[in-house]
Amino acid sequence: MSAISSLEELVEAFRAAVTVKDRTYRLRRYKACFTGVDAVRTLIAIGAAVTIEEALTVGNDLVAHHVIEHVYGEHCLKNENLFYRFIEPDQAPMQRTLSPRQRAA
Repeated sequence: MSAISSLEELVEAFRAAVTVKDRTYRLRRYKACFTGVDAVRTLIAIGAAVTIEEALTVGNDLVAHHVIEHVYGEHCLKNENLFYRFIEPDQAPMQRTLSPRQRAA
């Protein structure tokens, strides 16, 4: 494992290593996000996890600590091409954007 010994160190290393960029899906643009697959790969690459299962556990700890979230708050971290973003300190989790499904309801 790595020399990451605190949540703050993990967050700093993860932020520095994961590729955050604007992405488009079904003609909708999602700003400053990364995929679950990228998150899992990054967590393994920085030494926060050894296996995919460990990376998912660590990533879901980041979700639980309100560091990252699914762009619509609908999923825990999954090793899939779902979009996630960092929750900035001045933002409340899952209160910024409604999903198309939520808007239609």
